[in-house]
Amino acid sequence: MIVNELHLLREFPHSSIISLFEIYENEQYLHIVLEEVNGDSLSTYIKNRGILNDNDIIRTLKRILSVMNLLHEKHIIVRELNPDKVVLS
Repeated sequence: MIVNELHLLREFPHSSIISLFEIYENEQYLHIVLEEVNGDSLSTYIKNRGILNDNDIIRTLKRILSVMNLLHEKHIIVRELNPDKVVLS
């Protein structure tokens, strides 16, 4: 099931979705090669620097909503969106 969900990453190229390069699987392990993303999670950013200003909030929400719209158009529901999974790069 996880492998099927990972393959979905390849089907939805978007500047705000991490790129999946390769999946290697054997009897014991699943190896996932993802794009390197530099930046803090939204929750880490808020803990370290405080709340975002209005412009940053608007820009971040636009990016999140753009991704959500793309996924919902393909009938995919994101169940676990939270500040730890949003990376500000």
